[in-house]
Amino acid sequence: GCLVGAGMGIGGADVIDSTSVISIVVAIFASPLISFTIAAVVMFILKHLLKMRCAQGRITEDHTLFRVLQIIASCWVSWAHGQNDAQKTMGIMAATLYSGGYLSAPNSSKLEPPMWVIFSAQGAIAAGTLLGGWAIIEAMGMNITLITRASGFAANTGAIASIQGASELGIPVSTTQAAASAVAGSGIGAGRGINFKTLRQIGLAWMITLPCVMAIGALFI
Repeated sequence: GCLVGAGMGIGGADVIDSTSVISIVVAIFASPLISFTIAAVVMFILKHLLKMRCAQGRITEDHTLFRVLQIIASCWVSWAHGQNDAQKTMGIMAATLYSGGYLSAPNSSKLEPPMWVIFSAQGAIAAGTLLGGWAIIEAMGMNITLITRASGFAANTGAIASIQGASELGIPVSTTQAAASAVAGSGIGAGRGINFKTLRQIGLAWMITLPCVMAIGALFI
């Protein structure tokens, strides 16, 4: 959003690569749907498998097996998160250095950020994750739906598929929206209710953020 706004502030709509912007917009809206669907399907399958096992008194949604799987999947989500979100920061920093003459490259599509840019971006996102506000953790982990070890694993699976899939294609997406949708999908797949009020608040904040950052990018260029 900021990059589009800044570009339009300098040269108008003609300087914007509409094909790239459209592909990003499509991915931004598709990624929550993908993560929601995969999480719902995975949890639906797990729920019915667990019903058969519970009849024999062997396994539940909070079994230790799902604790291990959830930890592994959570680590994978963190990897995918950094793979997508940190790259955005690196791209903006590299583009700024290139436009200022501090970074050389054959053209703007062949930028290779210096090592200090890579470590700065990764360090910042790691610190933000470590020190992030409890309100975000509460909204994602407690206010959307009831999360068990099994549904947490299903939600992480949906988020991984969506976020890392986009990263492999080189497309930036909203990792938070993908993760929130995956949590909601796991709740639906488990047959539990979801908090539409929290989802509306997340969606509204998302819708407001994009035009606001575009305007800021255009005004402060």
